[in-house]
Amino acid sequence: VKFVESRKYLGVVLDRALSFSQHCSLVSAKELKLFATLRSMSRGTWGFRPRTLLTLYRATYVPQICYAARVWSHRLLIGSIRQILLRGQRPILLGVTGAYRTAATEGCPVIAGVLPADLEVLKSAA
Repeated sequence: VKFVESRKYLGVVLDRALSFSQHCSLVSAKELKLFATLRSMSRGTWGFRPRTLLTLYRATYVPQICYAARVWSHRLLIGSIRQILLRGQRPILLGVTGAYRTAATEGCPVIAGVLPADLEVLKSAA
């Protein structure tokens, strides 16, 4: 049996300490790349409207970030996991709202009218 630091099992990255920080980082990066691809598809037509971007956010980002939330949502009490999720959500919400890049991370969900990523995961887990 070969020992590895982390392993992906049923879409969830399990590490040695079961901290799920690597899982959150990978999912956030994957969703940011997917959202950027979706936005770039409409560049030739002056882009999507904000309402359409919000629908894409709810249809792509939220289900992916909440996948298997019951397994790892208890780790959101760790501040670093929460920050990883919010850091991944921020660029997407900046694109949805059209806010400046200097907007506060905690303010982006408020401006967009959505829940912060950590609360979305807790809601899904409940």
